[in-house]
Amino acid sequence: MNGFFPLEFVFDPIKWQRKQMNEDLLDLSKMFNAVKSLVRVPSVDPKYKIALLASKQDHCLVDLLHAWQDGKLPVQISSVIR
Repeated sequence: MNGFFPLEFVFDPIKWQRKQMNEDLLDLSKMFNAVKSLVRVPSVDPKYKIALLASKQDHCLVDLLHAWQDGKLPVQISSVIR
């Protein structure tokens, strides 16, 4: 099966240190032959700097900007190209 399946979970950094979390998730990704595994902790990791590319339809851009404004899209928007 091919595809991207994002997974979101909450963890306690006192009980599960970041270094151990990275090692555990790497072991898990190897177990399932994951091609690529990425772990990001939005409250700890720096935000990705991105540019948004928008079509003529405004609704997609508006949805992304609302998600960003509500903190659901943990990125730094450097530009919007329309």
